[in-house]
Amino acid sequence: IILQESFTGYFQFLELQSEGAPFETVDADGNFIPFFMNEEHKQKLLEMDFSAPEGFKIGSIDVPIDYEKMYDVWPFRALTRPETLRKRLEELPSVCVRADDGRLASWFTIHTFGELTHLYTLEHFRGKGLGLLVENLLSQMIAREGLHVFKYVVETNVDVIRRTMTHPLWSRWMSMKEGKDDVQEDVIWSFSLFKYRKGMRN
Repeated sequence: IILQESFTGYFQFLELQSEGAPFETVDADGNFIPFFMNEEHKQKLLEMDFSAPEGFKIGSIDVPIDYEKMYDVWPFRALTRPETLRKRLEELPSVCVRADDGRLASWFTIHTFGELTHLYTLEHFRGKGLGLLVENLLSQMIAREGLHVFKYVVETNVDVIRRTMTHPLWSRWMSMKEGKDDVQEDVIWSFSLFKYRKGMRN
């Protein structure tokens, strides 16, 4: 079995591990760079007004109609079943921008861990600022609820990392090196799956 990143899978993993079950670690998604908005920046965000460029409109995701199209272009779809994406869209905040004719153009969602994740703009709609727009809209939605605004960007997505590093509201998540308070380390978040080999024991 492949343990999912849900709480059920986590506790199942701990139980099996305590029983001495062997696991094979699979580097599923790679390394991610974490970013966050501090309280001052969240307040600035809440004071901003956003609008869609000409030819587009801000909308919401119509889950029964849109989720399969979203899943088909999702870079991590090989690791997640379509039902998982559908459930996230049904239960967690998300935002999208559509062309005036109703076609889905760009969207941003929330992961079960609470971070903003899986921003995507369809290729023929890129270069119009739609990705930044949905990011600002969803960040504002989360900040309005008094929650932490943070996101992970896969380290291979150098363009988005570069733009986020120069964005006035985003800060890179840093940690203090143990024993050296004057030195900060970059934080890297790694997602891994654990494969359990049934019938075997350590």
